[in-house]
Amino acid sequence: MNDLILTLLNLKYIGNKTIEYILHISKSTKHNEKEILHLLEEANLKGKTKRIYTLDDIKIAINKTYKIKESCIKQNIKIVSILESSYPEKLRHINDRPLLLFYKGNYSAMTNNKSIAIIGSRKASVKGLKSSYNMAYLLGKDGYSIISGLAKGCDEQAHKGCLDAFGSTVAVLPCPLDNIYPKSNVKLANDIVDNKGCLVSEYPLGSNIHKSNFIRRNRLQSGLSNALIVCETNENSGTNHTINFCINQNRILSCINIKRNVEIIDNKNCIVINDECDINKLKEKIENGNKNYIDNGKQLVFKL
Repeated sequence: MNDLILTLLNLKYIGNKTIEYILHISKSTKHNEKEILHLLEEANLKGKTKRIYTLDDIKIAINKTYKIKESCIKQNIKIVSILESSYPEKLRHINDRPLLLFYKGNYSAMTNNKSIAIIGSRKASVKGLKSSYNMAYLLGKDGYSIISGLAKGCDEQAHKGCLDAFGSTVAVLPCPLDNIYPKSNVKLANDIVDNKGCLVSEYPLGSNIHKSNFIRRNRLQSGLSNALIVCETNENSGTNHTINFCINQNRILSCINIKRNVEIIDNKNCIVINDECDINKLKEKIENGNKNYIDNGKQLVFKL
């Protein structure tokens, strides 16, 4: 079935919901070109897609699937699908879950029962950067997987803090694993893989990087985590999208008590971190079983 999912992802103008419908109606684990075309025609009749595909379209997509799988083997990149029991349970229940994950490194870092996303602005203050590093160091040392996005600023400091504590950190990427972004953090990405961490992306090898990828990446950062720590944000920061995903995915929201986080601090459900006592409060809430992973569908929106 992984081949079918990847082949469908390689077709233009087809989304996850349509692919999930096709998986639902499929009665086989292996499919040739004609069988895939038949499934797409059935999806078209049910109004799941308006696009009319041809056998040539399917053949091109299958060939691309073969090349991607070959590249994954050469680069030691693994693939896990939503159909497998090993798929991260936290992600399984979020809205618009990825059907395939491409990962490299220590998979257990991504499925750790204790995981915290630490994020913040790319243009953070010295205090924001130090907070990101220190929080990741303390929590990484305590056995938490630290989830972040490999971006410049707070994200890279979170990864570095966890690595220096000999902890496990996960970088959720807005790009395929064969085209690490930003280029300035390629070495950091390699260090993560070499030190019991993991790189993960929902984008097949060879995919182009689009602006929307960065927002979509944010839903996975919160989705893989029990809680989110915002080190520093600003008015136009992508961090605010992650806060929205955190709220709608029923994750624990917390932030560092810093001037630029004033709007988050005003959220009555936010754990504001001033000192070690607040960190322990956050850890206690996680470890006491905050397992309400299923999205309740509420459209709560934080100011962007």
